[in-house]
Amino acid sequence: MFIPQAQSNIIKAISILLIILGHNHILAPQDKNTLLFNFLYSFHVSIFFILPFFYNKTTKLNKKNISTIITRNGIPYLLFFVFCYFIYHFILIKNGLNLSEFFGGLINIPEYNLKSTTGFVFLWFLPVFLLMSLYKLIGSQYKWLMCIFFIIGFTFCINKQAYIFMWNAPFYLFKALYYYAMGLCTYFLFKYIKYMSYIGTAIFLILVVLFWTETYRANAFYFSITGFCAIKELTTQVDFSKCSLLKLIGKYSLSIYLTHVFIYNALERLLPQTFIWGIIIYFITIGISLLISFCIYRIEILRRFVFPKSWEEWISLFHKKDA
Repeated sequence: MFIPQAQSNIIKAISILLIILGHNHILAPQDKNTLLFNFLYSFHVSIFFILPFFYNKTTKLNKKNISTIITRNGIPYLLFFVFCYFIYHFILIKNGLNLSEFFGGLINIPEYNLKSTTGFVFLWFLPVFLLMSLYKLIGSQYKWLMCIFFIIGFTFCINKQAYIFMWNAPFYLFKALYYYAMGLCTYFLFKYIKYMSYIGTAIFLILVVLFWTETYRANAFYFSITGFCAIKELTTQVDFSKCSLLKLIGKYSLSIYLTHVFIYNALERLLPQTFIWGIIIYFITIGISLLISFCIYRIEILRRFVFPKSWEEWISLFHKKDA
């Protein structure tokens, strides 16, 4: 049932390729009536939230592990938030620094969200993943809290009004519970239902046909779980071990996620907005994002600054070494 690291990287690669496609405004216009856009946004990001529930490792609830979760997600979030804020307020709209807006957008309080604060939306992934990881860590230690987290999150998954409220709630707290419930639910389905991978894949294919024929549109919760089943089964049945490019994309998926938006937006302004150019821009975006990510990880001091593995590793960059 657990997913090995090599397969996990392939699943991440497929998911990030779908995310980049969803962010391509030429191939997938951001319109509620556009089928491709709505199809991709029904499940592609959710895969990253479900995956951690299928790692075969036990993490104890202690100060070190809490610190690691906060550092690995919080540092890149803070750095990219500052970068986006600077680009948006000092270069694009040129209205300077507003501390209330800055800190309000950083923690997503009412009236301030990422779009209005930084001009971008994609950064929401990191604080939500951070909180979900903490819920997962706490829930593994206290089963009664796991049940509470699950019940609240599951309500957001299946109730439309609760789902709408979740998207407008502050601090990302409920959004993280939504993905926590989705991941935990997927894990239990695989644990207690034999051949869940096959069943989920079959249901996903049915949902896809119904969606594209505009017969029925399932909500993101069902699409995400069955979509995960389909991608997991695909990576199980097909040998991707020799596909070095996919493995690299999966390995650097977070860095690619955080850089591809800037690259795409620059290319969109420089190149023609036709279908053919949309395909070309898509592959160029992948290539440049991968190259930048590769460079970040090859330059150790840069990797430690942007994607530290622990708080101690990051803070050590600012301490002078003893002579």
